[in-house]
Amino acid sequence: MNIKLYFTANIQRLLPKHFLSKLTAILAESQRIWLKNFLIRSFIKIYKIDLSEVENPDVSFYPSFNEFFTRRLSANARKCDMNNQSITSPVDGSISQIGQIQKNKILQAKDITYSVERLVGCKEVARTFYEANFATIYLSPRNYHRVHAPCDSKLIKTCYFHGDIYSVNKKTCDTIPNLFTRNERLVCYFTSPNFGDFCLIFVGAMLVRGIETVWTECERIERFSPQYNSFSEKNLLFKKGEELGCFKYGSTVILLFTPSFLWLENLTSGTSLRMGERIALCDQ
Repeated sequence: MNIKLYFTANIQRLLPKHFLSKLTAILAESQRIWLKNFLIRSFIKIYKIDLSEVENPDVSFYPSFNEFFTRRLSANARKCDMNNQSITSPVDGSISQIGQIQKNKILQAKDITYSVERLVGCKEVARTFYEANFATIYLSPRNYHRVHAPCDSKLIKTCYFHGDIYSVNKKTCDTIPNLFTRNERLVCYFTSPNFGDFCLIFVGAMLVRGIETVWTECERIERFSPQYNSFSEKNLLFKKGEELGCFKYGSTVILLFTPSFLWLENLTSGTSLRMGERIALCDQ
């Protein structure tokens, strides 16, 4: 066992994670000009943010650090593969794990798995994905943090889980079991005309203040017993590449698709992705 890795990841168990996230949020949402400009400029320097692809690269345009962190990209910064037989990456990020779910078990890291049922919190929903295809995509702090539809789809229902807020970086994934079922998350259940039913799951992480979607301002709803909210009658339709929501800090998106396609062969753990890039094709 790597003692240093184990210690680094498990020290998070002792940290007051919710308190730290609230404290970070106060700073990130501050509109004091000197403070937010300092935070934004420091962030750009540390993470080497490419301002040439940002819709508005002027630091003074953003009223807070969070507004810059969830910045929009310019219209030509990403090209979305519009083939209706393909699935595209919903985010910029890197693949943590990708493949097929085996008997209700999703691979988190080497020798670590977790169940679909615990992830989605509902036997009925989980049953659809017991042998499904999955992809786990990690967003680092430097990534673009808006989430987009991977294919034409209709939102059916969602469920928010308050959960914990562990970091979701590789060290933590390799060490803490059931990481994605412990953390705050929003499970979004969609149906697609070309790919059937699928789930897109927003997973929160340490220092994340909230998960926002375009259909509700914020999905941070306190519940002791999470229940699915139905949207089937609201006719919430999304075209491939259309925005679904955003994170307030580095995090993870998990895709669960019924097995009606093949992931591209070149996609493996560690592969970098850009939003709109083709990641799968129909198996026909």
